[in-house]
Amino acid sequence: MVVEGLVGATSPLGYFDPLGLSTGKTLEQMTSYREAELKHGRLAMLAIVGFVTVDAGWHFPGAQYEGLTSVTAHDA
Repeated sequence: MVVEGLVGATSPLGYFDPLGLSTGKTLEQMTSYREAELKHGRLAMLAIVGFVTVDAGWHFPGAQYEGLTSVTAHDA
């Protein structure tokens, strides 16, 4: 069963849901799942930017942040 009213169906595949996660879900539930997926994706992108900027040498001012790398910050 495909939830009607959602965008994202492609021409050769149709609605792509190989695991069947949308089976039996309402439009409101699927909309909520898509919003959560966007929020989690954006948070993951922000985390990667923070991880890379620390390794690039950008730090907060202060003595406690001197010599900090992403690995040592994770282990702290």
